[in-house]
Amino acid sequence: MSIIDKPICKHEYFKDYDFLLNRVDDLVKQNNKYQITRYSAFLKPNECTIITKYLKENIQYRFDGGFPNATFKRLIIGDKQDNNVCCLTCRVKSDFISLSHRDVLGALMNLGLKREQFGDLWIDDDLIVIYLALEISQYVIDNLEQINKLKVKFVLTDKIILPNDKLLVFTKTIASFRLDSVVSALLGVSRNNAQTLIRQKLVFVNYEALEENSYLCNNYDTISIRGYGRYVIMEVIKITKKERLLLKFGKYE
Repeated sequence: MSIIDKPICKHEYFKDYDFLLNRVDDLVKQNNKYQITRYSAFLKPNECTIITKYLKENIQYRFDGGFPNATFKRLIIGDKQDNNVCCLTCRVKSDFISLSHRDVLGALMNLGLKREQFGDLWIDDDLIVIYLALEISQYVIDNLEQINKLKVKFVLTDKIILPNDKLLVFTKTIASFRLDSVVSALLGVSRNNAQTLIRQKLVFVNYEALEENSYLCNNYDTISIRGYGRYVIMEVIKITKKERLLLKFGKYE
């Protein structure tokens, strides 16, 4: 039985991802019927992982976010090499206003766009970089004229611009790799306060909101805490005499 002919229960091994995989099935059917390359919206890392496990090697597909090691990527089904991802840039100069990732994200959302329509974005000194779906690029160029209180003008570039990630490296001692223990250590709050943040869906592991306090984190996991920042677990330095873990973390600046 082919992937496009499977019954409705085909997603039983991918709990909570039924909507995502139904969208993937639609793309597969369109590619099969019309013999044209189909593109998904931008996907989070955990979604790419689920799709890879689901599709396996049944069809020709790949992921692309516009540059190597992009965090958010589009699923491309078919043999066309174009990924329909483009890059917009804007130079800004201000001695009084410092733009943040949240400012750029909010400005895009205020245009009526959905988060899945654009991929990685960042600010490197005075350069704003946005990777997004080609089909909305002109709309953004024409309508995104201000971020915070700064006037902006984006242009399309054919260059591949890579992020210059800046990490503030530090160490913390944690009781275990449990998510609530990690959040507690990162923020310097009680375990109960950490659990409250998790229950409120303010904590993301690899860009997926988790509500399980007991979820076990791993090296290289990205921990995002809304209102506090984004962190990465880098390595276990040692186990202390009290059998606690001394971990090296990085915080994205």
